[in-house]
Amino acid sequence: MGMSAAGTLTSQTREALTRCLAEDPAPSILIALSGGMDSVVLLDVLRSLAGEMGLTLAAAHLNHGMRPEAEKDAAFVAGLCRTWGIPCRVGYRDVPALAREAGASPEEAARRARYDFLEEARQAMGCRWIALAHHRRDQAETMLLRLGRGTSGQGLGGMRPRQGRLIRPFLDIPWEALRDYAAECGLSWREDATNADCSIPRNALRHRVLPALEAVFPAAQAHMAQAARLLRQDEDCLHTMAEDLAAPLGRRADGRWMLDLEKLASAHPALQGRAILLALRQAGCTEKLGTSHVEAAQALLTAQTGAAIDLPGGWRLWKERRVLALGRAGEAPAPLPPTPFPKGGGVLRLAGWEIQVAPGSFADGGQPLDAERIPEDAVLRRRQPGDWMQPLGMAGRRKVKDILIDDHVPRSQRENLLFLAAGSRVLHILGTQRIDESVKVSDSTRESIVLWTKNIEVES
Repeated sequence: MGMSAAGTLTSQTREALTRCLAEDPAPSILIALSGGMDSVVLLDVLRSLAGEMGLTLAAAHLNHGMRPEAEKDAAFVAGLCRTWGIPCRVGYRDVPALAREAGASPEEAARRARYDFLEEARQAMGCRWIALAHHRRDQAETMLLRLGRGTSGQGLGGMRPRQGRLIRPFLDIPWEALRDYAAECGLSWREDATNADCSIPRNALRHRVLPALEAVFPAAQAHMAQAARLLRQDEDCLHTMAEDLAAPLGRRADGRWMLDLEKLASAHPALQGRAILLALRQAGCTEKLGTSHVEAAQALLTAQTGAAIDLPGGWRLWKERRVLALGRAGEAPAPLPPTPFPKGGGVLRLAGWEIQVAPGSFADGGQPLDAERIPEDAVLRRRQPGDWMQPLGMAGRRKVKDILIDDHVPRSQRENLLFLAAGSRVLHILGTQRIDESVKVSDSTRESIVLWTKNIEVES
């Protein structure tokens, strides 16, 4: 005689919890309890495993303020937890108002409010984990939703059994197993009438698309769950490789973050996008980044120096000669007082640059300057209003601003350049071949010097 529905589901859940919580000897779990069948079954199964597995349980329920019967749902959950001796926290959020404020759909606003509330409840109730009742059908719906809206391989991997503090012990279990458990154990629950509303995309997939798909491929949900597992394995491998590629990310003294352009450009495209995305998030660009943003960032790798893109949250990413730089659009550069120029040679670190002043000539691959023709009051500084120079080979003076525009230097980068200047006259724009006619090397030059510059990384 086979195992009962309750015995089978309990055994499968035990195995899933063991995998999720292997390193936790005394797990404390907050159960997201909506009052629907799935979450009531999850509560009952975990309750039955609590003594055996050393689980400490609590529950949390959020009233979204979206349905007239929501208060009855909250009362049902509170009563169930009292009967079973489970501590319960009930909260309320005006989700319609939150959706209007954020310009989001009610479903998206509800999801954000729910996860925020669950995290607050987890901390308040002293729990380590949050258990969600997502099952195999939910996973299939999530994959179809993401596929329809546009996603990457990472998105098609669907939900994870464990993600941060979230655990999903039912994720590989079919919904029918939960239904059979509830019937066998005589459980009661609350039905959410909005689950039948097919104007909501997830419901339309559940009631229309998945049944049509299973009419052609009866094992579609199982096969989709298997595909999701394999995609997550691939993603984990690629993520580890991308972390190594993103490791050169650092913060310059001018406050800009940067990525090694040469390493990125030579990497496989599948790693480029992942590494850029990791780097953006590490730098603080945590707004929602889509595939289009990552693809635009990858396009910078082969674009002209100075090319730039704007990203959500007021961030801007642009290409410099050796790095991809990231900063806040319109962000003022770090203050930099004028620094006396070491004509006799030396090494300086200023505003994210390392500047080495040393004897040199054209043969060394640099742009030499006549050391004797550099004024004693020359300094290294940022650009100032009224700056001008007489570009090498030209008869008249030009505004530095016009030169930078002609050289396609992006506006976001101009304020971070360093200049060798005497008064308003710019003698050299560091990191470029631009020098002033007055300091050019000639037949009468007795000593020529070169300013070797490179970007430096400073830990944040």
